[in-house]
Amino acid sequence: MELTLIRTQHYQMKKIIAEIEDLMKDEEPEENLLLIALKIGTLSGILTMHLHFEDDYLYPELLKHKEGEVKKTVSSFKDQMGDLSIQYDQFSDTFLKRPDTIMDVNNFFSETKKMLSAVLTRIEHEEYGLFPMLG
Repeated sequence: MELTLIRTQHYQMKKIIAEIEDLMKDEEPEENLLLIALKIGTLSGILTMHLHFEDDYLYPELLKHKEGEVKKTVSSFKDQMGDLSIQYDQFSDTFLKRPDTIMDVNNFFSETKKMLSAVLTRIEHEEYGLFPMLG
């Protein structure tokens, strides 16, 4: 299975996430709200399509894989992280489509950290758990 595009997207997402995390660690992160929101918007463009591709196409196809271990791993991923695209859509609706919500900086940063952590967890599980099985 060709995974080059997926791995490229993973790299892009990890890079943007690291930039967002750096901005939130700044001495005065409140001053970076606009830039953080813009970077989250950039991440959203990649992540939304990526998650829907994986959830709607890749994972269902891999559930038909001839290797039982691949099917078992994909099934486990779907059970553990299958609703990440829904969670991200809700996060995006709350914080990107209603700019007033980012003014509650503590809540915005807390929810952003949780969401970025969930995305990174999924990427790591795929990169180090699933993809090595696929060659």
